[in-house]
Amino acid sequence: MGSHPELILETLASGDLSTVIDLNQPTALLYCSVLQTIPQDRVDAVVAPIRDRLVAGSALVISHSA
Repeated sequence: MGSHPELILETLASGDLSTVIDLNQPTALLYCSVLQTIPQDRVDAVVAPIRDRLVAGSALVISHSA
């Protein structure tokens, strides 16, 4: 399964979601029961670009089912 965090960030910057979600404001990022679908050696590459874009005061939630 592929994952493309850059496409999410692009959509948040210029797509329809940019009118709803403002990454210049504190934002909650939820990875709930999805990271187990990503190969372990790619998890950081998937999470880091979006996590690193969050401003101070944002929240990151990760849940993982075994």
